[in-house]
Amino acid sequence: MSLTRALTLGLALLLVTVAASAAVPAGVQLPLVLWDVNFNADPVGRGPQPLTKAQIEAAGTDDWAKLPLRTYSALEYVTRTRTATVEKEALGLTDQPVLFVATENAQPHYGPRMWISLPYTVAKECKRLQLSLDVAMGSVTIMGGVHLWDAAGIEFYEDGSIKVGTAEVGRYQANTPVHLDALIDVSAKTVTLTVDGRADAAITVPWTQPRATVFSSLVLDALLPGGHAWPGRIAFDNIKLVLLEAQ
Repeated sequence: MSLTRALTLGLALLLVTVAASAAVPAGVQLPLVLWDVNFNADPVGRGPQPLTKAQIEAAGTDDWAKLPLRTYSALEYVTRTRTATVEKEALGLTDQPVLFVATENAQPHYGPRMWISLPYTVAKECKRLQLSLDVAMGSVTIMGGVHLWDAAGIEFYEDGSIKVGTAEVGRYQANTPVHLDALIDVSAKTVTLTVDGRADAAITVPWTQPRATVFSSLVLDALLPGGHAWPGRIAFDNIKLVLLEAQ
């Protein structure tokens, strides 16, 4: 092999190595907490607080340096009959959850809806993630959803079932929190869901959008799109996303 070719190959290998190592910043240790969202710092009786302009500016442009994210990204469809407030206790959750209340379900309106999202620069480097959160319903009814955007939808039904698509993954009761865990495998395009730690009842489902290339957003709903629910209350807390393995 000529010296020129050897140097060219060596430089190419160096560039590939640098590009691969630069994907996740040096010094980042896995597992890494990406989201740690609760509402303990928010005023009770008011809507959950977004980041202020000063906080956004102070965070700068390095998306990895902003982690873990500690608040939601967007709150939509809050109206007179669709409210979102932080409560000292709600529906069996005792550590200052956010409470969604819908007093009517006239179509086509829905909400409230909360988004928690990763920056794309971070999401594209994630290979396996662990999501967990606590959810409580005020009554046994068809209402509410936890959607791993493009990956899986978890919904609550009037027979007390918790379903992913048509598959039952667990059961719930009024005013009794359930703990949801989701192992998200970006490479395999699957989600393994567990309710209340019952590994024996866990199910693995393919992503709803197999062409999606990243997992980046969690969506919390009271009334589902199209008014698909009865009026009621649903509360959320302790939302955490952990990066287990990088690309």
